[in-house]
Amino acid sequence: MLREPFVSGGRAISCGDGAMGHGLPGIYYRMADPQLGEPHMLLQLAGMRAAAQTRDLDTSGRDVLPHPALARTEPRYALIDLARIVCAVGVISAHVGNSPLISTISGYSHMRLPFFMLIAMFFMFRRVERDDFAGWKEYAIAKTKQLYLPFLIWGVIYFVLKNIKNIYVLKTAGIPLRAEMLLNGNAAQLWFLPYLVVACTFAYPAACWLKRGHRLLNAGILMLVGLGVAACSPPHFSATGHVPYTIRWTIVHGWSIVPCVAWGIAAALAYPSMRQKLGRKTLIVGLVLITATVIPFHFFGRVPILEALGAVGLMIVAFTPVNNRIVTMLGKLGRYSFGVYLCHMVFVNVIRCVASKYFGQSSSNLFDLTLLLTTAVLSLAASMLLARSTRTRWLIAWEPAAPKRSAEPQVARQPALAIAA
Repeated sequence: MLREPFVSGGRAISCGDGAMGHGLPGIYYRMADPQLGEPHMLLQLAGMRAAAQTRDLDTSGRDVLPHPALARTEPRYALIDLARIVCAVGVISAHVGNSPLISTISGYSHMRLPFFMLIAMFFMFRRVERDDFAGWKEYAIAKTKQLYLPFLIWGVIYFVLKNIKNIYVLKTAGIPLRAEMLLNGNAAQLWFLPYLVVACTFAYPAACWLKRGHRLLNAGILMLVGLGVAACSPPHFSATGHVPYTIRWTIVHGWSIVPCVAWGIAAALAYPSMRQKLGRKTLIVGLVLITATVIPFHFFGRVPILEALGAVGLMIVAFTPVNNRIVTMLGKLGRYSFGVYLCHMVFVNVIRCVASKYFGQSSSNLFDLTLLLTTAVLSLAASMLLARSTRTRWLIAWEPAAPKRSAEPQVARQPALAIAA
């Protein structure tokens, strides 16, 4: 992340003590993070720890206001956000029908949930590094509020809607309550949220320990652990492993996601050393890895290790620096991806029920594709609507802000010492 002393516009910034005028000893370096954009960023290093004061300088060497992107919150990554919303649409494709076209789209996008796990582990480790939480208990409570409470509410919503559909539309028996619904839900997509809560909660202490050791060595060990798990076959529970919404079904269904717990933390460990190497070459590597793991699905069906490796390729592509307005604009939709994930089955069930009852429509390539696109638009609109209010945005697993900390004393701005290049 840090490079040589910053030089821009024919002027160099002095590397002497207190160069920024606030009296703290240190050296200023350019913060070479393409995600933060212009103007160039300067970071003071005070001893072995980054100092609290971060400032911008324009090309004339004048000291200006702190850049808002260097707040304690994680900056937005446009391609990651774009990949998240694409993966959310991939989840919808798994639930809209079984026509040949939709089955192909769903099969080729099976890396969607492993990608969500990779990103969750990556940013969990970044929050550990920033000391956003006082400890494991505080983090576990925050993650439970963020993911498990929406899981319970949406479970109730789907339970009521399914019983209305069965009793009043299909004229069949209602769905009974089961204790396992508290862990697996009662809709096709809900099981992943408790899965994610457990993974993040139990990985947090490991992340706290790993950040103190040799980063690249620990990253390599975690990559090997993930490969070992991915190469293993999922546990076999006979016929009971295929009964939906049971604990055994969740273990079998989510086996391809387990390696991504280790790989996501490994990516966060290696990221500071690798970020300057991200570019066209790594973009090609990521695309090749995705292609190499997607094509075999056409011949062999689902292979857990390939799904997980495909998610790694997608993550490499997503971390490639971009400076494109269209990507940035579309990437803004990524913050609603969990909302789309949670509520899309409402629209799928309602549209299918109406189409079947009044139009006799079952499943075809055209109908399922139309249902996919319509559901994606309606789910995105519903998520945006829920996100408008602080009273409802928690329903779409909105990322909570880091706990507030005491404000640091303001330092008066003074001209920076600059010398001719």
